[in-house]
Amino acid sequence: MAKIEDFDKIEIINPSQYIFSRDSLLYFKGINKANPDVISEIKILEKTFTNFYYKDQILSIFTSTDISNYKIVTP
Repeated sequence: MAKIEDFDKIEIINPSQYIFSRDSLLYFKGINKANPDVISEIKILEKTFTNFYYKDQILSIFTSTDISNYKIVTP
């Protein structure tokens, strides 16, 4: 069983992958037995955001004034 990191918000991609935010940063984690502790930071242009949403390889970042969309290809 895998441990889920502390988070402010989480978006489950599938049973073995998720994106989460913590302290205004975004991270991707793919749960696998070979490297269970590998977490990748997702670099985005926005320094602050109010929310995010992921669906069909599109990551939407919501700020107080704008919405930005990024194409994300997960491993």
